[in-house]
Amino acid sequence: SLYQTIGVIVSFFLNVTPTNRKYGNALLFLAFLALAVTLVFFVFQGIALYCMAKKRGIRHRWLAFIPFANVMLMGRLAGEVTFFGQKIKRAGLYAMIVRVIVTAIVFSYVAAEIYLHQSGCIGYEAVDGTLERYRYYFATGTRFQRSLFRYYDGVANLLYLIFGLIGEVLMLVLLCALFRQYAPERYMLLTVLTVFIPLSRYVILFVLRNRRAVDYRAYMRTKYEE
Repeated sequence: SLYQTIGVIVSFFLNVTPTNRKYGNALLFLAFLALAVTLVFFVFQGIALYCMAKKRGIRHRWLAFIPFANVMLMGRLAGEVTFFGQKIKRAGLYAMIVRVIVTAIVFSYVAAEIYLHQSGCIGYEAVDGTLERYRYYFATGTRFQRSLFRYYDGVANLLYLIFGLIGEVLMLVLLCALFRQYAPERYMLLTVLTVFIPLSRYVILFVLRNRRAVDYRAYMRTKYEE
């Protein structure tokens, strides 16, 4: 998402014309920039999960700093997870597997886009009156490059849409269960916030890292008694 957002901003506001190799190099730079920003937020999340696991005496809390494995740790912290009244066992494991698949799709998409531009396979034609301003098409190349273009142009986006949606649902279920323990009074608000601003979850987890986990049912029972 960062990669695509930065690319749109650069091409729209800086008036960068997508001309094959030069544009491919610019995409490569954007990919590294997006990855660097993501790593910063990843560290924030790792610190938060590590502190939470330490307070609760969970073993192997160093998994908080291991890509994908940190999702399993999040699942252990979240505890019992329910979705529309149905309990989901090993939600952290399922979320981790889907995130691995989504990451592979994203990297293959970015790599295909950069390679095709640097190889001069993609052509552009101007489109007036639209935000994108350019429409791309396969200009020239080998049979393999044409197949790669078809994957980049359609298949990758479809796979990302399917597995990305599944992954987001699983992550929302995990985050909802986690927020319910560390911020029971406003856990739904925080969960909804992560839907509209995905990067906010890293900040929220970091802010909640020093809180003690509570039993949500006991918390609600106490509130009801009061």
